[in-house]
Amino acid sequence: MLITVRAPIAGTVLEKKAVQGHYVGPDTMLYLLADLMVVYLEQAYERWRGEGRLRTTQDLIACALDGAVLRVRPLLMTVGMNLVGLAPVMTDFLDDDDTPHHPGGVREPAERDAAA
Repeated sequence: MLITVRAPIAGTVLEKKAVQGHYVGPDTMLYLLADLMVVYLEQAYERWRGEGRLRTTQDLIACALDGAVLRVRPLLMTVGMNLVGLAPVMTDFLDDDDTPHHPGGVREPAERDAAA
């Protein structure tokens, strides 16, 4: 029997142990998850503290925002690169005459029969 298991937290999968169809027990680790935002925030905190920039509450807020930006930037780059990589595929569904077709030149059976 297959069941859906939901993670108790949001995060990044660091390690996948689960294999579909394998038996798991209550103590079986399926995935190792981590909230990487904490890592980025800690890096920003250590950098700001080392530079002597943490003097006020406002400095701490600015430091947290700096750490959050460090996390968002790689996500935006990943999304952007995926969109750039998929753009040719997403736009290849129309011929020059705006006729829908299948990517890779695959034709429907009726089209193949008519061409033969």
